[in-house]
Amino acid sequence: MSGMILTLLASIAAAGPARAVTLTTVGSCPGTIDFVVTGASPFTKAAFVYAFGTGSFVVPAGYPCTGTVLGLDATATLYSYEDLDASGSVTLTVTVPPWACGNVYVQVVDTTACTTSAATLIP
Repeated sequence: MSGMILTLLASIAAAGPARAVTLTTVGSCPGTIDFVVTGASPFTKAAFVYAFGTGSFVVPAGYPCTGTVLGLDATATLYSYEDLDASGSVTLTVTVPPWACGNVYVQVVDTTACTTSAATLIP
C-alpha cells in the first residue's frame, strides 16, 4: 500500500468509532425530569431540541450541524445548548408541565460530531 493510504488508515483507526449519543430521562411527569446525555463529544455543546411528533426534520442553515436529519417532525424547536463535561455527559433538569407528558419528544445533537440521540417521548 502507498504511504498515503497507510497514513489515512492509521488516522481512521486512531479516531476510533463514532460515539453513540444517548438520552435518558429520570423523574416523573408532570414534575421535575432530568434529561441525561452520555456518549457525546467531551467539552463541547449539546443542543436539546423538542417537537410534538416524530419525523425527518433537517437542521437548517445557521445552526450547528446544518443538514443533519433529526427524528423529529417540523415542529422541532431548539430548547437550549448545554456544556458537555470531560466524559461527554450533561444533565439538564426541567420542570415539565402536565400537557407535555406523552406529547413532546426530545432529541439531543452533539454539535461537534453532529451525531444525535434517539428521539425520546417525555413519559
